Amino acid sequence: MEKYGLSILFLMGVVSVCATASINMHVTPTKHTKMHLLIITAHDASPCIKEIASVLKKDFAFSGQFDVAIEAGKKQINRQVKQSALQGFPLIIFIADAEDMVEWRLYNALQGSLIKGGTYQKKDMIMRGVAHALADIIWPEITSQPGFFSSKIAYCKQIDRDDKHDYKYVYIADFDGSHEQLLVDSPTINVGPRFNKDREQCLVFYSQFTRQNVEMRVADMCKRQRMVSTFDGINMLPAFSDDGKKVVYCASNGSGNCHIYCFENKKLTKITDNNAHNISPVLAHNGTKMYYCSDVSGRPSIYCFDMESQKTEQITHEGVCMSPSYCARTNTLAYCKKSNGIYQIYTYDCARKKHAQLTYNDGHKSECSWSPCGNYVLYSVEKADMHYLETFNVLNKGTQRLAVPGKCSYPTWSICYKEFPVVS
Repeated sequence: MEKYGLSILFLMGVVSVCATASINMHVTPTKHTKMHLLIITAHDASPCIKEIASVLKKDFAFSGQFDVAIEAGKKQINRQVKQSALQGFPLIIFIADAEDMVEWRLYNALQGSLIKGGTYQKKDMIMRGVAHALADIIWPEITSQPGFFSSKIAYCKQIDRDDKHDYKYVYIADFDGSHEQLLVDSPTINVGPRFNKDREQCLVFYSQFTRQNVEMRVADMCKRQRMVSTFDGINMLPAFSDDGKKVVYCASNGSGNCHIYCFENKKLTKITDNNAHNISPVLAHNGTKMYYCSDVSGRPSIYCFDMESQKTEQITHEGVCMSPSYCARTNTLAYCKKSNGIYQIYTYDCARKKHAQLTYNDGHKSECSWSPCGNYVLYSVEKADMHYLETFNVLNKGTQRLAVPGKCSYPTWSICYKEFPVVS
């Protein structure tokens, strides 16, 4: 271990461990049809409840599956539910204050019946986080799909300063790009943010250009930062196993070529050993398999390395393919591939070993990342002098540009958190 020296000084301290029933009337997403959904607030609703209702409306509308309206409640809620069905709202969500809790109920308005209900604690929490948590609870009941609203995205943004130097800062935002917050503003280039997989503690790893190398660092939500890996050359793009006990990342270690290293059980192991660049590792099947990009065949392609058998399989054989991202829920890989001169998003079904093209629109796509629910792919788009973030909905095949200002790159999507993280 001594030969790696300061390069893994803090790695042991930051590797963290993380560890429904659907109703008979659920929504199957299509490209054109939307279901009407009504959110009813209690007749004596507090400002907190009204804020929660507003966020819920935005959350459910994001998918493109619902037209959402909000209505102030009346004292006779059961009668109001029946009246709402006549107005074209088959689904009703009712929310009200209950001391330090939010009471919620989901109604099948067509039958006038209660589907499910419960409470959620709102004390000492930001109401936006409470709303996202409620959306995650209710969403599976009406769509049979897992929620993703309590997740975050991280990305880099180009900063123009008077000294004419190029800078990139790291930001985080809610899943839809709203409520942007600055996380890392060191006066240099900061790239490649990646989240850990601890549901109780949100950490963002990133790489920072220094005078000596490109070192990997980590920041928490209080903006506290520390070094993680500082090999000679570059140290970038960590990926965690689902349980958080294993992490892989790429580093050149002064050799000129970039290789992938694995840190597990307090031991650092070099995985790749060839005369090529090996980058962008992602772990699958709780760390027993690793997908990554390598140009060992002469051009960037996607490979799979079996951690147990130590065997390597080439996944893509045509075109330039980069930036793999793995979705455990669907056992599917997303990656970027050049097609007709434009980098588009493709998928690879790991079980069926089938490739498919997702995007066909203008603009080079790069650095794709799956949502925790597996229904969206986030990526950056470079088009003329614009660099923006976009999502692809695999259910209805639609794209949506996120309302994040500035030139953005290196997007990544987190897991869902027990307590919604914000930068303080």
